[in-house]
Amino acid sequence: MKTKLITLLSSSVALLLAPDLTAQTCPASQPTGICNRACWNAAAPSCAVTTLPVLNRAIIHHTAVASHWNTTSLATSKPSLISMQNYHRDNNGWCDIGYSFVFDKLGNIFEGRQNSMTSLTRSIINASCTTDSFNFTLMGYSHPPYNNDPDATCRGRIYDTIAWRMPSGWSPYGSDSPCGTVVGRVDGHRKVYATACPGDILFNTYLTTDYNGGDVRNGIAARRPCSVPDIIIDNPSAVFVGTWSTGTTSTDRYAADCRWRSQGAGASHGTFRPTISVAGNYQVYEWHPQGSNRAIDSKHTIAYNGGSALVNVNQQINGGKWNLMGTYNFAVGTAGYVRIADNHIDTTKVVMADAIKFVKVP
Repeated sequence: MKTKLITLLSSSVALLLAPDLTAQTCPASQPTGICNRACWNAAAPSCAVTTLPVLNRAIIHHTAVASHWNTTSLATSKPSLISMQNYHRDNNGWCDIGYSFVFDKLGNIFEGRQNSMTSLTRSIINASCTTDSFNFTLMGYSHPPYNNDPDATCRGRIYDTIAWRMPSGWSPYGSDSPCGTVVGRVDGHRKVYATACPGDILFNTYLTTDYNGGDVRNGIAARRPCSVPDIIIDNPSAVFVGTWSTGTTSTDRYAADCRWRSQGAGASHGTFRPTISVAGNYQVYEWHPQGSNRAIDSKHTIAYNGGSALVNVNQQINGGKWNLMGTYNFAVGTAGYVRIADNHIDTTKVVMADAIKFVKVP
C-alpha cells in the first residue's frame, strides 16, 4: 500500500483522493417538464410490455437521424417520437418504441417505452445482452459527418433523468461483463452491440472509456446526493495496544475522558475503526485536548481504500474541536481505520488519543 505523509499544524489541511466510486446510493428528484406518452401522443403498445427483474445499467444512444437535430421546440420534436415508435413497431417488429427516455437538443425529456417513468419496463434495444438496462437516447447524429454536439443544458437533462431513474444503491461508476466484454454501469450502445451508436461525440467526448470518470458519469454522480450520518469513535470504543493512561481533567476533552501516553517506539497505539455502511470519500477529523506538554507531531496513520497516509498533528494547539486531517476513500466494512501511535520525536511530551470523526462527502 502507498503511504502519504502530511504534517498538520492547523485544522484545515485536506488531502483529496479518488472520486466517490460507489456511494451515490440516493436517487435524485424527478426532473421537471417530462413529456410523458400522452404528451407526445404515443400509440398503445401492440403487445404486452414486460419488466426488468433489476435495473443496473444506463446505456446511452443517439437516434442517428440528422434531421432530429433541426427541432426548434417541444412541438416540433413530438412528431419524431411518433415516427420512431412507428418505425420500431412496423420495421423492427417491436411492440413499442425501444427507448426508455428520449431527449432533444433543447433539453426536452420524453418518456419512451410505456411506463418507463413508473416501473422497470424492459427496453428492446439489444435486450438480450443488457437485460438489466434502461436506454437513454439523444435525438440527432453525434457522429461524422454530422457531429451533432449536445450543449451543457441538453446533457444536464440527460444526467438529471439518469440520476433520478436509476435505483437506490446504484452508482454511475464501475463496470462488469454482462456480454462477455467489459461494460460500464453507464456506457454507450457500441459497447454492447456492433454499432457506432451513440456516436463519437457522445462516446469519446462525454462518456469516455474511464469507468470511474468522464463528464457523463461525474455529472450523474453529482446529482445523486446521499445523507450518511457522521461516524464518531470515542476513545472508549477504540482498541489500545500498550499501556495508555486515562485523563479526565482536561476541560477541552471530547466526552468523559481521553487517553494519553509518553513517547515510545510506536509499538503502543490506539486504533479507531469505523464501520462504513456507504462506501466513498470521507473527511477524517481528530479531537484532542491541547497543552504545552503535548506532542507537536502526534502520529496518525489513516488506512483508507487503496493506501494509507501518515498525518502529524500538533496537539499543543487547536484543542477542544474537530481538526480536519484530510479526505479519503473508504470501502464498505471495517477495513479502514485511524491509528494513533506513541512514536513522536520529543521524549518529554505525551500524545493524546481522544476521538476521531468520519464525515461522508456528498
